[in-house]
Amino acid sequence: MAITDKTRKILWAKSGGRCAMCQHALVLAPTDSDDESVVGEECHIVSGAAGGPRFDPNFPKDDVDSFGNLLLLCRIHHKQVDDQTVAFTASILRDIKVKHEVWVHETLENKPREAPKVAPVKRTRFKSEIPAQLPMVTSGKALLDLALGCFGQYPYFGDDLTDEEMDLVGGFIEAVQDWGDVLDGSEVVEIMRAGKAIDAMIVDLAEHGFLVFAAVERQRLEGGVGPSQMICLLHLSVARGSDRSVVVKEDGNEMNRG
Repeated sequence: MAITDKTRKILWAKSGGRCAMCQHALVLAPTDSDDESVVGEECHIVSGAAGGPRFDPNFPKDDVDSFGNLLLLCRIHHKQVDDQTVAFTASILRDIKVKHEVWVHETLENKPREAPKVAPVKRTRFKSEIPAQLPMVTSGKALLDLALGCFGQYPYFGDDLTDEEMDLVGGFIEAVQDWGDVLDGSEVVEIMRAGKAIDAMIVDLAEHGFLVFAAVERQRLEGGVGPSQMICLLHLSVARGSDRSVVVKEDGNEMNRG
């Protein structure tokens, strides 16, 4: 079973198109060259997958994708509540959902009610944490060890790629990001399978003359609901082996300046 279009529309409408935790708008304005950007996500209060966030074997399966079990959040707070399940229990998320939907209703009904005072969400970077060079990664396991738990990534790639190379490199970068999001907290066997799949993609890239480099940067996340915390972001680079940005250290390990 999946979330129906009707349920999704009701959730977005009753949530006012805003994150239930920070009240930020979840559809960003278009630019001169791009359409609007949707940054909202439908969060399950109780996961339907064993081992998932707040999974409850006694929770009715037919209710997993129901409106009452869904909370509209921005990507940052969706990631936070699914990572910090001890702090964000099902009961707490239901309370957040109800209070937010009441606030939206009363605001639209012109009944003055002060919105919860929530500090803007911001990320702070530290010069000492920004990788000066990215070590080469040759296995899917090594790359997943870096990617799992990251809030996002900084992708790097050449600007001289052919259409075929763009599909190859872009597909790899997107796959790593997707696996990093989906596999966090998954069963070991699923992570192992993903590692093998990434192994094959790294080999395919190498056969086309590309090398993979990666490192993690820590940043401080502040604002929103809850205390500040340190988060990780993945720096992921796919470069030609002949690229000038690729350097060889004295120990023979290849590095990419990023």
